[in-house]
Amino acid sequence: MFLHTREAITKMTAVLIVVGMIAAAGVGSVVTYYLTRPPPAAPVELTFTHDKPMFQDAIVETFEPFTEETGIEINIVPYASVDIYQGMLRPLLGTEKAPDLFTWWSGTQLQEMVDGGYVADLTSIKEKIGDKVPEGLWDPVTFDGTVCAIPGTNVGYWAVWYGIALFEEHGWEEPTTWDEFLTLCEDIKAEGIIPIGLAGGWWWPGFVWFEDLLIRVDPDFYERLMVGNESYTDPKVHQAMEVWKDMLEKGYFGDPEELLVREFEMLASMMATGEIAMCLNGDWISSLFEGAGWGPEDYGVFVLPNVNPEVGNVMIAEVSPIIVSSSSPHLEEAIKAAEYWLSAEAQELYCGLLGFIPPNVDVPTDILPPAKAKLVETAIEGDYRLVTRYWEAHPPDISHDAIDKFNEFIAHPERLDQILQDIEDTASAYWEAHPG
Repeated sequence: MFLHTREAITKMTAVLIVVGMIAAAGVGSVVTYYLTRPPPAAPVELTFTHDKPMFQDAIVETFEPFTEETGIEINIVPYASVDIYQGMLRPLLGTEKAPDLFTWWSGTQLQEMVDGGYVADLTSIKEKIGDKVPEGLWDPVTFDGTVCAIPGTNVGYWAVWYGIALFEEHGWEEPTTWDEFLTLCEDIKAEGIIPIGLAGGWWWPGFVWFEDLLIRVDPDFYERLMVGNESYTDPKVHQAMEVWKDMLEKGYFGDPEELLVREFEMLASMMATGEIAMCLNGDWISSLFEGAGWGPEDYGVFVLPNVNPEVGNVMIAEVSPIIVSSSSPHLEEAIKAAEYWLSAEAQELYCGLLGFIPPNVDVPTDILPPAKAKLVETAIEGDYRLVTRYWEAHPPDISHDAIDKFNEFIAHPERLDQILQDIEDTASAYWEAHPG
């Protein structure tokens, strides 16, 4: 009995020793794991910079659902002016310190970013979204078949805006042909009202009527001219400019001296008081109308009729793109954020807050003021060709000099031939120095 008990104790002791060794080893492993394991990954935070401080609150609110769903934080940083913004951004391009997403300008100014290798390939976004974004809005951000940015913080459709009460008072109707438009201008002038307003005091609007008349003569020619494949002394340019010259000389724009110092706020105010009947502008002018006292129901819009009736449905569009930096350390997440921005959910929220026309056609138009809703529906139903605005489509080295000349033309339309020759001299010198 004693021997049997002693043997049992010995066996039990051996078992306890083994268990103790295993336990000790386990504790050591646990301790070792906690001492050597990598720290948990920090939440991804993207930086998005832009030069549109007036849009800041809307941008922040638009990205909130994205952060809630993905856990990806976005630090949105506005800059007060273009000069400050570009001065900050340029030295960072191509480095990991560059913002993950940033706004820029389309057309030739985006080409600079592409040539520097600073933009990520966003073609996958276009492939996923498909025709929910019109092709004409992809064109200004696409180079050699690669999508280099997305239509971003603002998409502007250019058309003729007018006061509904003024038109109703005089029985004027929206024109559908060029002859009807000229007759309307005559009728308005006969009432002692300036038919067409222009904010020439801002300098850059000098190109507005040049571009819109030229695309209504031949939009293909316009696009070739923008890239150096046509001349400013071509008969088609002369045709468009002669139309503009005739309108200036008939007084449809009022006093040139007043026009060339008029600010946008004054233009909107003079339309609200009935001193000016119409203006050709991007849809963003609605905020100025409302600042001048008009409500969303007080202004209407129509697309400028074609000078050449064979042209078809065409409209100027401006696109303010968002770029994803190619050097972003969080490239996958940044592309995901850009894809979200173009979604119907994000655009309904953002454009609803600011009254902007959304690039995504799935967004219901009832979020917009009636005139803008009508313009969007016109563009979609009429399958309008969207043509890039002169400012974005043409190299600044040409366009800036040309705008000076267009403003000279407004004051002195009799100088037409010399003005076009001067612009052509500038353009020829540029394209000779920048072949291809």
